[in-house]
Amino acid sequence: MLISVKHNFVFLCMPKCASTSSETMLLPHSDIVIVGTPPLRHTSLREYERSIKPFIVEKTGKDALETVSLIREPVSWLYSWYRFRARAELRNPNHPAHNNSTHGVSFLEFIEAYVSENKPAFADVGCQYDMLRNETGENGVEKVFCYNQVNVFVDYMSAKVGKKLILGSENVSPKSIHQNNSIELISSITRKLMNRLKVEHRVVEKDMSKEIPAPLMTALRENIRQDFEVYERAKNNQLA
Repeated sequence: MLISVKHNFVFLCMPKCASTSSETMLLPHSDIVIVGTPPLRHTSLREYERSIKPFIVEKTGKDALETVSLIREPVSWLYSWYRFRARAELRNPNHPAHNNSTHGVSFLEFIEAYVSENKPAFADVGCQYDMLRNETGENGVEKVFCYNQVNVFVDYMSAKVGKKLILGSENVSPKSIHQNNSIELISSITRKLMNRLKVEHRVVEKDMSKEIPAPLMTALRENIRQDFEVYERAKNNQLA
């Protein structure tokens, strides 16, 4: 989570949605930065409104900072989790998260487990809507952008901070950059190169829904109906 009182935004960091690169991009323009430990980094809207917003209101008097987040096509989001949990280190029986490993599990088996009533540990990854919903269960995030239309998100945030922003590699962690001026220098160089080459931020994802049989896809849509609904609205720029 990154917050800027000056630039009027609260960026809710959705897991598996360009988290690290978004944090790196927004870090120099933020007043409050919560990165690193996943439970803190991926603070939900409800957690923000309950615990962090009152503090900001008390200290600044501002109670209407705009909430912003990214959402990914739901099947692709789950596939990203599936691949992440297939990494080699989780195969070690002594690893504390070994039960989360998807090694030896097909993606279809992962989806079947995900929609089951009693999810096994490896398929218990939650849903995107849980990050976005307010206390009444409705989507409470004001601006939701599609991960595969990330250039729209970057342009919007650039307008907010009054400066052309560059979304870098997902593998670049803010923890490896200790000084804001280093980030600014890297951003400046990258921005000049991209402007010269007229490169646009794009994300091309394989359509994993084609790999899922129709009955199972129906069950998945019913299981995370709100994820699909919010994604479709964001894709049609109804939440941006």
